[in-house]
Amino acid sequence: MGTQATSINLNRLHFPVSTLGFGQRVALWVQGCSLQCPGCISHDTWEPNRGQVPFSQLIATIEPWL
Repeated sequence: MGTQATSINLNRLHFPVSTLGFGQRVALWVQGCSLQCPGCISHDTWEPNRGQVPFSQLIATIEPWL
């Protein structure tokens, strides 16, 4: 049995997002990308130990938008 995560490494949170599809959505950019692709436009998402947010706080922020 694995351990249960209680937080997420969050880089950005946006609402409303209405581009590239219908309706309004919540957009989450997570932190800690290990791919580090050449030409990446999101270098700020590479650092693995930044932006830790408890899931309870994230849910409380998003809930009014649902």
